[in-house]
Amino acid sequence: MTDPRLTSAREGSRRPLDEGVSQAIIDSVVDITLAHGLREVTISSVVTAAKTTRPAFYRRFKSLDEMLLFVANSRTTSFDASDRESLEEDLYAVQLVSVERLNDRFLRAVLPYLAYRGMSDGSSLHLLNRDFISPFRDAVRFALERAVDRGEISQMPDLSEVCNVLSGMLVPDALCSEGSRDLTERDARRSAQVAALAARLEPSDG
Repeated sequence: MTDPRLTSAREGSRRPLDEGVSQAIIDSVVDITLAHGLREVTISSVVTAAKTTRPAFYRRFKSLDEMLLFVANSRTTSFDASDRESLEEDLYAVQLVSVERLNDRFLRAVLPYLAYRGMSDGSSLHLLNRDFISPFRDAVRFALERAVDRGEISQMPDLSEVCNVLSGMLVPDALCSEGSRDLTERDARRSAQVAALAARLEPSDG
């Protein structure tokens, strides 16, 4: 079954997509990235490796950035918004998915590029927000709202501050060029604990 996210790049097209070609494109971009680095990933190199054509590529993706984000998300699980009956456990579940994403070698290779493109290009920022940042923030927001409803925290904390704690305790260890390492469940737990504590802090008067 064709992934519905691919339809965004071909609105108005009535020609059905060949799933074999779609998978060949995805496999090719991953293989090129892991074997030769992201700098070798171009539309030309991808369609050549996939034994397809540029028109076939553009029927699926509007740009290289959209393709990279699609492939990154297709390799990881979605954030689970289920209620685990405590703020720390809810945030721990979010962080387990973040750990999985940041341990993926393909994502480690493309995330710095996508972040850079998000800062310099409006369309890329939209894609980054849609496919990567917003799902994370939504999962954290749901966890915080449930904590308020349970009376676990007295009021809704600053969402960005809590998200910064969660990501700030994982991203440097995963993406720093020197000393990067695989993240573990312990990293997920520690970051969730610290973020839960931060969420309980009363806002300063200043």
